[in-house]
Amino acid sequence: MERLALLMRIAALERELEASQQRRQSIIDQYEQLLADQDGSTRSDSSASAESSLERLLTRVR
Repeated sequence: MERLALLMRIAALERELEASQQRRQSIIDQYEQLLADQDGSTRSDSSASAESSLERLLTRVR
């Protein structure tokens, strides 16, 4: 019985980890897209804007 419960818990943790990794990758992809969309700006302006956008994305995920 204990072994089955442990196996079920491991499977649940693996699913949670996979979902977390997918969310993290989605944030990275969105951040990279924001950077790609910000051509024509100066580097410092672009970085500040991208960081602000990343903060908004992270707030939505939490």
